[in-house]
Amino acid sequence: MCSSDLVPVQFTRLEAAGKPVGGAPTGGGMTVLITGAGFGPTGSSDPTGASGLIMLLHIDADGQAGGVVSIPPQVMVSVPGHGRTEIENALSYGGPSLLVQTVEDLTNVQIDHYARIDLAHVANTVDVIGGVSVTLPETTTSFGHTFYAGLNHLNGLTALYYARQPSLTEEGRVLRQQSLIRAVLRKLANHHLLTNPVTMYRVLHALIGMLTVDSDFTNGELAHLASELGGLSGHDGTFVTAPVHMVGGTVHLDGAISHRLWLAIGQDAISGFAQAYPFT
Repeated sequence: MCSSDLVPVQFTRLEAAGKPVGGAPTGGGMTVLITGAGFGPTGSSDPTGASGLIMLLHIDADGQAGGVVSIPPQVMVSVPGHGRTEIENALSYGGPSLLVQTVEDLTNVQIDHYARIDLAHVANTVDVIGGVSVTLPETTTSFGHTFYAGLNHLNGLTALYYARQPSLTEEGRVLRQQSLIRAVLRKLANHHLLTNPVTMYRVLHALIGMLTVDSDFTNGELAHLASELGGLSGHDGTFVTAPVHMVGGTVHLDGAISHRLWLAIGQDAISGFAQAYPFT
């Protein structure tokens, strides 16, 4: 049985008006725009509301390396038809299609597909993969659970407590979401959970439960992406955040360094960028 046979057709899919949110990948690599939903601004669950998470998942053309680039949701950009505004507003103005167009205009990187993570369903995935570990700089408490400074092992429930901590700012919640998704991806890769026939089926089913994908994202492409993600070891995956600075109370990209970051995505060189700009 090939890996594509193990990807059921029950993925929730988006039909987008206007600019397609998915298309045939070019150049052999793949770039997927990922957003989040399911967390309200006070830590409550909102299955329809955007969470602020905006990430580009890029797999290099050779399938041997890749990276995740996070874009802060409050960064000011040009949104087609709406002028300059925070990038997260593109979703509310025009849905995934407008956000895809906005990110493509901003980065000059072709977005091959779109996926939305329902963060309220991440708990099941965390449990299925045996939990994940995150590191915190200081001891903190969320929903009565204490997270200690240093390494913390999370199960599904405590993963939600970690990402939903009510006392966090929007920026803090987005950083926690990014950290949680990184931890899940690293666990999938380092333990080869998507390439091991014993674990692949149940892990894929857990991922299906938390993902909504664009209507052009075929089962074969999803299986191929899962296989490549599962084959990446920890040192083959790089996680960076687009550099920003504050101007007059608003968040702006560092133009010169961000330009190099966008070029690095297109050139399969995210790892090299991270080495040159370790603060990202």
